[in-house]
Amino acid sequence: MHIRTHAALWAVLACAALGALLSGCILLYPAPQPPSPPQTLAPRDLIGTWRDEAHGQITFSRDGSFTATDVCGDYLSSQGDGLVREGEVPNVTGTGTWSSLTWKAARAGGRSVTTVRIEIGEWFADYDAGGAADSPRLWAAVDLDNVEYCILSERP
Repeated sequence: MHIRTHAALWAVLACAALGALLSGCILLYPAPQPPSPPQTLAPRDLIGTWRDEAHGQITFSRDGSFTATDVCGDYLSSQGDGLVREGEVPNVTGTGTWSSLTWKAARAGGRSVTTVRIEIGEWFADYDAGGAADSPRLWAAVDLDNVEYCILSERP
C-alpha cells in the first residue's frame, strides 16, 4: 500500500510540474538581464547626441525636446483603450519631448536607476540608464524572446 501511495504522489507532482511548464509558469531559461549595471544620470548628463549600434541617433536638448533619426527602441502606442505593441515601428525619425525619472528598481536589486521616456506623436519609448559612470548607456529590451536590446551610447 505504501508503494502505491508513493507512486501516486509522484504522479500528481509530475502532472503539476508539467501543467506549470506548459502554462508558462516556469521558464526553461532565465529572464533577460540588463546589458550593463544600472546607473543614475542627472538630466544635464543626458543632453547631447546618443547613437545606436545601427547608426540611428537621438539628440536631447536642454528644453526637454529631442530630434531623432532612425533611432531604435521598444515603441508603444497610446491609441485606443490602453497600450498596444506595434512591431511595425522598429525605429523612429522625428522630433518630440523627453523626460527622465530616477527611482529605486526592485529588478535592479533595489539600486537607483534612471529611466528616460521619449514621446513622439502617439508613440513613446522608455530607456534605462546603464553602463559605467565614465561611459553611460541607455538601453531598452526590444525583443525578450530573442534577448535583443537597443543600446544607445553618448557621442560628442
